[in-house]
Formats: sequence, C-alpha cells, structure tokens
Amino acid sequence: MTGAFALKRCAVFFEHGVHVAFCFFAGALLCSGSAAFARIGSATSKVDGSRQAQLFVAPNGKGDACTRHRPCALQAAQEQVRVLSPGMTGAITVTLLDGTYRVTGPLVLAARDSGRNGHAVVWQAEHAHGAVLDGAMRVRRWKLVDRKRNLWSAAVPAGTQAGQRGGKGRRAGLARGDGCKSPEQCRYTPEGLTGVDPHLASFRRPQELVAVISARWRDFHCPVASIEGTTVTMAEPCWHNTVIDSKNGWSYASPKGKSFKGVDWFENAYELLGTPGQFYLDRAAGRLYYVPRPGEDMRVADVELPVATALLTISGSSGNAVQDLRFDGIGFMHTTLARPDT
Repeated sequence: MTGAFALKRCAVFFEHGVHVAFCFFAGALLCSGSAAFARIGSATSKVDGSRQAQLFVAPNGKGDACTRHRPCALQAAQEQVRVLSPGMTGAITVTLLDGTYRVTGPLVLAARDSGRNGHAVVWQAEHAHGAVLDGAMRVRRWKLVDRKRNLWSAAVPAGTQAGQRGGKGRRAGLARGDGCKSPEQCRYTPEGLTGVDPHLASFRRPQELVAVISARWRDFHCPVASIEGTTVTMAEPCWHNTVIDSKNGWSYASPKGKSFKGVDWFENAYELLGTPGQFYLDRAAGRLYYVPRPGEDMRVADVELPVATALLTISGSSGNAVQDLRFDGIGFMHTTLARPDT
C-alpha cells in the first residue's frame, strides 16, 4: 500500500493483530510485508548526504550515550533527538540494533520529534526486520491446576489487561459459553436481558462478563454490569448504543429488533473454561488460565500475551504537524484490543 496522506483524527489498523495509530500529520506512508513494516517521510526531506547525528538503541539499552558501544533505550534516543533537532543541518538517524524490544505501550511521537530545516529524522533497523517492537509479554512457568479440565495456570503482573493470547502463531480466544436463544429463553429489555441461564449469577466475577451478540450484519460486544437470578443489567452506554436508530432503520438489526436471535455467547469468565484453545485472565489475582489444544505442551510452550494496544503513535495538530519522519525496516508484532469497559 503506497500513497500520500494528510490525516486528521484517524488511525491505521495493520493486519495480523498489529495496530499503529497515526493522527494529525502530513507525509507519505509506505507499508510492505502485509502491512507489518512502515515507512513515513516527506517527499522533500533529505536523508542522503549530510548527517548531523547517529544514535544507537538496543533492547537492553541504558544511559544517554546512545553510541554503538553504549546504546540507550528508545525513550532516551527520543530525548536526544528533541535536543538536536531544532538546529538540524543534516539527517538524524536512530538505529535500532537487532533484537526484540518488549513494550507495554506505544512509542509516542509528536511535532517536536519532527525533522527540521528540510532534513529527516530516520528511525531504522540496523538490519531489515532485525529489530522488532513487540507488544507482548512472554508467559512462563505454567502449572497444571485442574487435571480434569486440563487447565493450566501461570502468574502475570496484577492488573494486566489483554484481549487475546498467542503462541507459535496460533491465537487463543477468551473462555466462552452459556449463550441464550430469543425469544424462547432470553429477551431484550431497555436495561439488559431477562431469561438468561441462572448459572451466570453464581460466577465469581459476573461484572467481567461480556455479551457477544450478532444481529444481521452487526456484531456487538457489551459488558455486563450485574446479574440477579436470570436478569442481566448491561453496562452503559454500550447497551443504549446498540439500539440507537438511524434514517436507515438500523435498530432492526439490534437487540430490540426483529433480527435479534439471542446472545451468541458470554465470554471472559473462569467458570467458562474447558474448551481447548480458550483462556481467562484474572487481572486482580494476576493469573492466566488456559486449556491447551491437542499437541500443546505447556511445559515448553512459547506463550505470548499481547498487552500493548498500539506500538507506534504519531500525533500533532493541523497547526503543528508532524513532518519529516522516516521508519525503515522495523518490525511490529503483537498488540491487543482493550476489553470494552462500557
């Protein structure tokens, strides 16, 4: 995908679970390798010939020397660029030495990270695709905690949020089940649903459940606020937003419309575990639970838990645009979609 962009309040969603957001900048965007690698720059920026400075970073970089023999971290290099850029007389290059850069949030670039005076700031991998920004944490030390269900568990930092889990290129889904048919079982109400399985009310954390509903071409994921007996109160404003009408009659394809056939499933609960390839993350306790697929050995499995919702964010304003940036050969891997709160 190649083209010139003048973007406002927008985002680019890369394939294969990678999300890089770009807001309020003008320049050219070049994506290659199934949109896994990005290159951004201005047609007038200069990157050949004169070079003002070259900085080096490494996954375990520290300090602020930012030299090949004493590389620094990404953020330290960013600070160096900000000091050097106002009086640019040549390109500034930030070279990422080979390795995996584990991040929990995006590298955030703003107008003050721009190139100046017609010269570019270049963020580049030392070798093509040798440097990768990775938004996942590796989960180790799995233990079998329920032999009957073949349920395994591992510790993660308390408060960790993630919407998917992967390993060896295979994505795992949230534990799911206990859907209901409409109108035979559950019915729509302005506050939520009636007639759901009473088993849901006994879950240890019913407020973490998410109802997944399909109505014609529309797909809804709405969090649960509370459950009493067979009555579910849904979180707002999500539930209200599902039934907002339009000139085109979209409310027909909503939980209160004729096309509503019930809840496909509820997801995100420990009690729903049991199907191979599904997981549950207990954020409060800092435990990840997973039922492996046939052939998966959790004692040696490479398990990656995506925790970053974005890997690179570029933002400015219409009057203070980001410009003259280039990204060459850097890989982006593993992001997650944040669980809906309301």
